[in-house]
Amino acid sequence: MMNIVYNAVKIASELASFSDVVAGNSGEKRVVENIRGLLEDDVDVVRVEPVEVLAWEEDFCVIYIDGVPYACSVHPPYEGYADIVVDRGGLVYLGSFDDVDKVVQGVEGRVVVIENVEDPNYIAFHAYKLRKYNPIAIVFIDKLNALRRIVAVDDIISRYNTLKPPLIPAIHVKRDVGLRFRKATNIRINLRSRLSSSYGFNVIAEINGRDSGTVYLAAHHDHWFSGVVDDVLGVSTLISFAKTNTLSSVTRGSIVLAFFTAEEGFPNPLSSFYWLVGSRHHVLNNADRILEEVPLVLNLDVVYRGRIRFSTSNLVARGFLIKSGINVDSIEHDSMLYDSFSFTMLGIPSITMHNYYEALNDGIYHSTLDDIELIKFIGAESLLNVLYNIVVLLKNSYIMTEPSQLRRILNLGIRTLTRDLALKVLPLEVTLELYKVLRRLEQCHDISKVQRVLPSIHRVITSTYIPKSVYEGTEIYEKTSYIICNDEVLHLPLGVSLNNDCYKNIIYDLESLTYILRC
Repeated sequence: MMNIVYNAVKIASELASFSDVVAGNSGEKRVVENIRGLLEDDVDVVRVEPVEVLAWEEDFCVIYIDGVPYACSVHPPYEGYADIVVDRGGLVYLGSFDDVDKVVQGVEGRVVVIENVEDPNYIAFHAYKLRKYNPIAIVFIDKLNALRRIVAVDDIISRYNTLKPPLIPAIHVKRDVGLRFRKATNIRINLRSRLSSSYGFNVIAEINGRDSGTVYLAAHHDHWFSGVVDDVLGVSTLISFAKTNTLSSVTRGSIVLAFFTAEEGFPNPLSSFYWLVGSRHHVLNNADRILEEVPLVLNLDVVYRGRIRFSTSNLVARGFLIKSGINVDSIEHDSMLYDSFSFTMLGIPSITMHNYYEALNDGIYHSTLDDIELIKFIGAESLLNVLYNIVVLLKNSYIMTEPSQLRRILNLGIRTLTRDLALKVLPLEVTLELYKVLRRLEQCHDISKVQRVLPSIHRVITSTYIPKSVYEGTEIYEKTSYIICNDEVLHLPLGVSLNNDCYKNIIYDLESLTYILRC
């Protein structure tokens, strides 16, 4: 195991030297060639899969405070050139976003400076709201001494609708630079960033096994800044597994190593569901094969320290984790944040292993602090814990294709479903139809039919949504759960409110599944 850790750290150091590896830019092309070169002698097949993207690049970002230059970072996907000069009177300060209603009338034509944004994901929300009042620029002062990149488009609902890049730049400065603003008499903001049509590249490597079934191991190779935690360590860990021949020794089935592009963005044309572009492309273009051959997807993202979480909403995947000894308290619903979600939308058992919350709370997320020095802080013990869990899951992955075992892990997963639904008030008709489907699953002796129908069941019962209160900023995170139908949410990634039709559609789909499951 320590040999895998050593190789993973060595490879991570090399990949992290490429800063701002954004889908479609020159840095990504170099990283893709690097990954392919590292893998080609240790796998059976390695191929590169082109994906149409919008490539974003920052050429420069400098802020002059009384003539002294300091580095800043542009929040994507702004494109254009800006050279803005203001005196002290041209600045509007917000100590927190709670103050915005007090100053909106004075924002137009001025530079808004915002401090004390505790959760960096709120940067996108604040930029969206403030741009409506036509400032000439928005400056975020980091809570730590770091630069940061948060995608800030002109829509806060994650959906397929196309939109144009924002016209007003939002930038980020370090804490020590922000402290100089109060005493400044003259501020100049000079920046340029570009957005252009291009191609990103998924790297797909295959290791042939003896048994049927193909397990996917995935990570994304694009990243902001050095991106060690998000997701260079994920990429280097999977490469290290392949180079030490560990994978073929722990599983009898075939393995696909999938290194996805454009997890951070951007699709062409641009939309507010701007991420997971590479994995969505791959799933869409290989859906029939994936449904036929893939019993499990294991995605590795935000490898950091602390307790590992396992994100999945799939009943088979949840039962598999429990059967493999994973504590149920470490299992949560899949998230729209991760590449596993692309497979979840198809109904495939998909799991993301991550330390996202710890990286977010420690201020590492999408910042210059996410660099190679973090590996010393994370420590070998944390990396060994990640490796151990991957090996355990791979050793047990054979049970995903064995009929007798599949029924057992499905029943374990159904228990998590019943616990979840026990906290909700569902219409009686929905509960009855769901019971009929689950009962038919238990009684059906044709396990191949059960396997074929399970993806459809998961597409029916799994809901991804965001509360409408997102417009007030009280809840900005997308959520996934089972059977969500109410007037207070928007279903994603369509971005629509289904209202009364929601339950009717679910009842109809469940009735159809009950009919199909006659065995």
